Parts: sequence; C-alpha cells; structure tokens
Amino acid sequence: SSNKNTRTSHTTSTIIISIMSSIYSAAFLLLIPTLAASMHCPGGLKCHHGGQCAMGDKDYSLDLASRLNPDIPWLEQLNINGEHCVHCDDGWGGIDCGRRYEECDLGDPLAPLCFNGGVCFKEGINGQTNGFEYMCDCSKAGRDTGV
Repeated sequence: SSNKNTRTSHTTSTIIISIMSSIYSAAFLLLIPTLAASMHCPGGLKCHHGGQCAMGDKDYSLDLASRLNPDIPWLEQLNINGEHCVHCDDGWGGIDCGRRYEECDLGDPLAPLCFNGGVCFKEGINGQTNGFEYMCDCSKAGRDTGV
C-alpha cells in the first residue's frame, strides 16, 4: 500500500512539474516578442517592429515600391548617424520602422497607403479598371509614429 502511495505521489509530482514547466515555457515565449521588438544599431539608431540595422541611406522604394507620395515629409530623412532600418514588419516603415501605415489593397499597385492612423475605405468602382477606388479617412489620423 505504501509502495502504491509512493508511485501515486511520484506520478502527481511529475505531472505538477510538467505543468509548471509548460507554464514557464509559455510565459517565456510571450516575452520573446517584447524582447525582440526593437534592435539597437551600433550608431545609436533603434529599429522597431522587426527592423534590422543597415548602413547608408534608406531606399524607400524597396519598402513600399513606387506607392509613396514624394510629398510625405518623413521621406526626406534617409539616415540617422549613417544608419537606417530595413525589413520592417508589414504595416510599418520609416527610417526606424516606427511609422505605421495601412495598405488599401495589396493586389492593386495604384491603391493608396494611409499613414498616421488613417484608415482605408472603398470609395467606389473605377469604370476603366473595374477595380475599387480607395480613399484614406484621415479624420482620426495624427502624428502617429507608432513606436
């Protein structure tokens, strides 16, 4: 009988240890995105949202192709201390991957990008292409750096 109680106690302990180990592992995995959310470059620039450090001037056409309006003021900044960030997560851009944007239609190269918290909406149908026409609702937009 005591041998049976010892086995039960050992089995119960093993189950509790296994559960606790799973909980600690899950908690650690939840921390990984927080820890990896930004990267510090050697010159001091901090890359956010999956961005990786690169040297020289940023080429915005690599991030967002030709869909950017050249009148966007932050496009004028090409580096900070000779550094910029590349490979930003989807929906993020800028010199440090800290500028949020929304792509209105991934499949339509003419569809706009909405910045600073602006939201895409379908305005109607284009009679020439039969595709949707999009606009950005900027009524709630602000100086959103998203960082």
